Amino acid sequence: SMYIVTEKDQVFITRFGNIQGGATTNAGLYFKVPFIDKVRRFEKRILEWDGRGELTTKDKRFIVIDSYARWRISDPIYFFWRLNNEVFAQSRLDDILDSTTRITVAKTEWVEFVRSDKSRKAISNDILEDSREKIKIKEYGIELLDFQFKRITPVNPSQSFPPKPVESKKVGQ
Repeated sequence: SMYIVTEKDQVFITRFGNIQGGATTNAGLYFKVPFIDKVRRFEKRILEWDGRGELTTKDKRFIVIDSYARWRISDPIYFFWRLNNEVFAQSRLDDILDSTTRITVAKTEWVEFVRSDKSRKAISNDILEDSREKIKIKEYGIELLDFQFKRITPVNPSQSFPPKPVESKKVGQ
C-alpha cells in the first residue's frame, strides 16, 4: 500500500513495533507493506509551549510570569523512543521549563524584570540555555529554539494569599 508524506511531516515505519529504516522528511508518495507496517507521523514544523506561574523573586516579591517557548522535533526516532507523542513532550517541557524559570527568577531581583528589555532578554536567555542543557537532543529528539516572556505582572501581596480565617469568640466567656 502507499502513504503520503507532506511538507509538514516527518515519518518512519514500524513493523511489529521495530523501526524499519530511517526517518523520511521529504514530501512525496511512499510504499509500505499493508497490515504489517505502521506509519508514524510527527510534526516537522515549529511547535509552541505556553507557561504561566506565580513566582517569587530574590527580594521576596511575587510576580506572575506568562511565557512561551518554541521547539521542534529534531530526531523523530529518538522522540518516538523517549516521548512517544507531543502530549508527553509538552509535559516534559512543562517540567523542565517551569523548574528552570522558577530557579532563575528566584535568583533574580524584581528590579531586573522592570529595568529594561535588555535585562529581561538576558534573563530569558539564561532560562533558555539552562533548559537546553537539561533537554539533550540525542536523549529526547527535540530541540528548544526560543524562550520569551509574554507578560510579567507584579502581584499585590494581599491578593497573593487567601485571607486569614476570622477567629470567633467562644460563647460563655
